Amino acid sequence: MRMLFDLIAQLLLPPGSFLVLIVAIFIVFVKQKQRSYRRHDKRIARYLVVILLILAYLLSTYPGEWLFTNPLESSFAPLETKELNLGPESSIVILGGGMRSGTKSGFEVGDRTLKRLQAGWELHQQTGADLVLSGGPFNEEAAISEAEVMEELLLTWGAEPEQIITEVESQNTWENAVNTSSLLAETDYEQLVLVTSAVHMRRATYSFAEHWEEELLSVPVDYRLSSESKLRRFIPNLESLDNSLSSVHEWVGGLWYFFKAL
Repeated sequence: MRMLFDLIAQLLLPPGSFLVLIVAIFIVFVKQKQRSYRRHDKRIARYLVVILLILAYLLSTYPGEWLFTNPLESSFAPLETKELNLGPESSIVILGGGMRSGTKSGFEVGDRTLKRLQAGWELHQQTGADLVLSGGPFNEEAAISEAEVMEELLLTWGAEPEQIITEVESQNTWENAVNTSSLLAETDYEQLVLVTSAVHMRRATYSFAEHWEEELLSVPVDYRLSSESKLRRFIPNLESLDNSLSSVHEWVGGLWYFFKAL
């Protein structure tokens, strides 16, 4: 069931939606050769082509990147360690951001996960607060969870096993919040310091605020939107496309969680 849901989501969100639009345009043009073809079918095909071109340009250039990403990242300013008042009752919650599987080494920590982990580790070194790693198996065949992979990496960096708690069941941000809050409910922690990518922080904070009853602090990392709007960024490029797609995913996911909480 989860695989079906993920497949549908991939088709409805860019770039999968591009394929859906192309198929729709193809169907309209096929109808053009049939007797049932009418004038308004040609108009529909033109509209679909225009929509496809606008979406493709917006998502792959700086204007669209700014439109989708800036509101998410600007909602949470970077925090300095000195601004945080952490004690024994505090824990640093690091959310997994994806793994790469099928590589020659089997699997690797994804770039976003690594940046979150590095930021959380630095915060731990500066404050001594315990670490909570949240992330389940990254695919159905995986014999190890994302949280366990992060734990293994932290141990190689010098972390103490007794200062690490792993939540190994979550498959999405909402489950990160539900499972982590449940796991820590019977502990003495009164403050969670949430570490995740800036673009992901709004959805993550909303999810945890729905389930964690104590104090919640947000520490965004991995800011991606550049303030340098160079001319070349107004031409379709991979960096803008990647950032835009991530942001669209966050907007849709946040809207879904909002209705889920009603």
